[in-house]
Amino acid sequence: MISPRAAKITGLPKARNPRSGEEALAESLDKLDVLQERYRQAIEYMDWFEPAWGTLTDEEQHILREFYMTGNQRSGAAVRLQCELNYSERQIERLRSKALSRLSLMLFGK
Repeated sequence: MISPRAAKITGLPKARNPRSGEEALAESLDKLDVLQERYRQAIEYMDWFEPAWGTLTDEEQHILREFYMTGNQRSGAAVRLQCELNYSERQIERLRSKALSRLSLMLFGK
């Protein structure tokens, strides 16, 4: 019968790099620093964006969300909004353009 071999006890670390544990910990700390910086940037962005977004009406927010924030990225957004809001395609486009202009003005002042 064949049995698995037992590890030889030599007193040496099993890893080739005796500092691999330290390096893994340092790498994790570096990743944590990167994630904290990204989080700080996201908070800063939302502090800039949310007040401007809040100035839009619910309808304008809904239209912009449908066109730019859904997973299908504008594909069929006009048709869905026409059915939902009972507006013509031309009216939907006017509302989208107006909402986008207002949001741009609030964000960038242009």
